[in-house]
Amino acid sequence: MTPTDRELLVESLKLEFEWQKHLTTLISGIVVALVTVLQAFFAVGENGRPYSSQEAWLLAICFLLLVSGLLASIISMNLAISFVRKV
Repeated sequence: MTPTDRELLVESLKLEFEWQKHLTTLISGIVVALVTVLQAFFAVGENGRPYSSQEAWLLAICFLLLVSGLLASIISMNLAISFVRKV
């Protein structure tokens, strides 16, 4: 292993560590925000139900977008890390 290869490996490991820190922070913030929103969302409304069917669809779409965004960030960072390791 040449010094350049070693430096690239160290840089990719640093990048992976930073990515994991940011992803952990992002997930923690999203969980706190979702819990706050869901507490208000599931409060019993004037019709005796916690939410309408339209709101249920909106909530499902928000969760799907959240999961797809997290997956996209994981995939993009893994691609960036693998690119740095290959260079």
